[in-house]
Amino acid sequence: MFLMKDLHETSRLFEASSRLQSAATVLRKCHSGDQLNSDDRESLVWAGRFLSEVDSSTNPAGACGASGGLSVQATEVRPSFYTTLLNVEPAFRGAGITADSELRSFLSATYAFLLSEGRSATDSPVDHLELAAFLLQELAKALLIHLTGNGVPFESELSPLVVA
Repeated sequence: MFLMKDLHETSRLFEASSRLQSAATVLRKCHSGDQLNSDDRESLVWAGRFLSEVDSSTNPAGACGASGGLSVQATEVRPSFYTTLLNVEPAFRGAGITADSELRSFLSATYAFLLSEGRSATDSPVDHLELAAFLLQELAKALLIHLTGNGVPFESELSPLVVA
């Protein structure tokens, strides 16, 4: 029973990491002015819906209407999301985002841009697209690190010491 639960959680975290990394790549395409295909647009919308569900400061009480599976996935990711925000703080400061209200505005604009399939340039200034991509990439990396237990072997992976 526990193994199956772990497999489900692992698969959800890996999926979220992979999709967020894809969305980060697409944001960089937007920043470069490259054309987006339908898969790119789908990637952006998924990331927008997902991050809107993860970030309770911009989405009170699940206002985005996500599916049950996405809500469970978002709940599992939420601690890593807020840790990533703290880790990316120097990049935010470098972009002039220093107050909590500015961060909330940046995040809301980012989610709106993602949900618009990258079509609404007014929702996210072009110079913030790279910062948004960096945030998504760092969150994707944090999820992979979480899956590997920070590189520390799990107890089940350690073999018992054999004393001769």
